[in-house]
Formats: sequence, structure tokens, C-alpha cells
Amino acid sequence: MDLNFCFFLFKQKENRKNLLLSYFLQIRANKPHYLTKILYLYTVNKKKFPKIICLALLLSGCNNSTKNDAATEQQKSDATLKPDTAICTALIEKQLILDDSVIALPKIKLTNKIAEQKINAHFTLENITGYGLEEVKQQKEKFKQDSLPFGLTDLTFDVNYNKDCLLSLTFTIGTCGASPSSYSTYYNFDLTTGDSITYEKLLSAQKINELVQFCDKILQKRISDAKKQDNCDEMITAQLGGKKFTKESLANFFITENDFVFVYFFGFPHVILGAEPDGQIKISKIEMKKYLKENPYKLKL
Repeated sequence: MDLNFCFFLFKQKENRKNLLLSYFLQIRANKPHYLTKILYLYTVNKKKFPKIICLALLLSGCNNSTKNDAATEQQKSDATLKPDTAICTALIEKQLILDDSVIALPKIKLTNKIAEQKINAHFTLENITGYGLEEVKQQKEKFKQDSLPFGLTDLTFDVNYNKDCLLSLTFTIGTCGASPSSYSTYYNFDLTTGDSITYEKLLSAQKINELVQFCDKILQKRISDAKKQDNCDEMITAQLGGKKFTKESLANFFITENDFVFVYFFGFPHVILGAEPDGQIKISKIEMKKYLKENPYKLKL
């Protein structure tokens, strides 16, 4: 409504009360710009506009404005939190050890600094490989002198999963003694707390034995197939003897976009490593759903 027309109505005594009431209701209905019209009316015709009414309207508008400001601040706060909650991933940097391109550890960065600290505390050279920094330094110096690799030769990591507030990593450690060898180790973390994710935290206690039996059935089939191979001699047969997937075997696992992967370590020596059956047992997330504690980490299954 045009301000001049407002003033025209206001000068007419019979319209004054209804006009002020209308403006008051508009202010209460989240339309604080009506305060401008009230202030205008008060300015041009103070005698016909009791101060007490003006004060009441202004306080009403200010109170409403305060609520609006609080709501706006809350919306800003929510908007700030939503990306972390929705995405919930970690920023991962590669840190070279002793400036060696083949020995590297991850450094995790999170908004939650407590969780960040807890996760990064796991990623020390000694914790992952069993070798201390000074020990690796000495090995590097020795290699410069005789060109014979010894001890820790390489350390790499792969990110298997990094979303839904879950981080799953595989570390591959290469070593050399009488002969070169390599092995992998697996780490899984809850990014909201920084805690390690163990199979006990993931699986329903009532379903653990059922899952163990399922995995062992797959393992025994692979062992049986390996024994049928032409190159299966007494040494290989001996290595395959007594191998069984147990509850303890569930501790070695990682998570990918589509699967849970449990890893069984056969422990074949280097000389017959090529005859070792595949130890990775992949179970789709959809199939894993029946074994989980009602999807405790909100995985998209």
C-alpha cells in the first residue's frame, strides 16, 4: 500500500484503529517492513498517533526481528554442519618417510580434530610395519653401500572406502631377508569418533558363527580345488592341511563400494607362494546385511 494513501486513511478517524490493527498483525506475521509505514504515520501526525501504540508496535516488530535473526543464525549453523554430516569423508595426504617414494604413510584430516588425532595415532612406521625409524635409516644407509635390499623395502596404502563416515585402508608392506616377501594389513575407522571398527562392532553376536561357517565353506572349496591342481605336491598339500576359517579370521577385513572382504592368511612360504589359494572372501553388502547389527554404521546397503 502506498504511504501517501496510508496517511490519507489514517487522517480519517474511523479508519485509524483498523489500519493500526492491520499493521500490527502484519508485523506479527513476519512482515517487519510494515514498521516503516507505522513510523511514517507517527512522524507526519504525532498528535493522532499515541506514543504507547507506537512503542507497542515497535517492540512487537523488534521481538519478531530478533526471532527472525535467531532463525537465520540457526539456518547458517545447520548449513555449516550439513556438508560434514552428509559427505562425512576424510582428506588423506601421503607422507613420505625419509623422503623415500616407496615408503609412505597416510595423514588423515578431519573437521573433528579428536577423531583425526585418534586415527593418525595408528599410522606410525613401527605400528604398521614393526620397524622403527632409526632401524629403517640404517637399512637405507647399508643399501647405499652394498645395493643389497634388507628389512623394510616398501610401504604403500590403498583407500578402499572413504564415505558414509567410514574409512577403510589396506597397507602393503614389502620386506626382504633371505628372499623378498610382502603382506597386507587392514584398518577400518569410524570417522565420527576415530575409533577402530572391529568385526564385533559390526556383526550381530547371534550371526557370527553362521558367517564363519559361510566363509569356511568357500575356503574349503578353494583348498579342495588347489589340491586337484597338477602342480600340487606334498609340500603344497602339507601347507593346505588343517586350514580353517575361524572367528579370529574375521578380524582381517576391509570394505569397498560394493563388498565386505574378509582375508584369510594361508602363510605359504615364498618358494611356493604361487600355489597359495585366493584368501579374499568377498561378500556383497546386500548379502552382509543379514549378519550386521542393524547396519550400525549406516552403510548404504
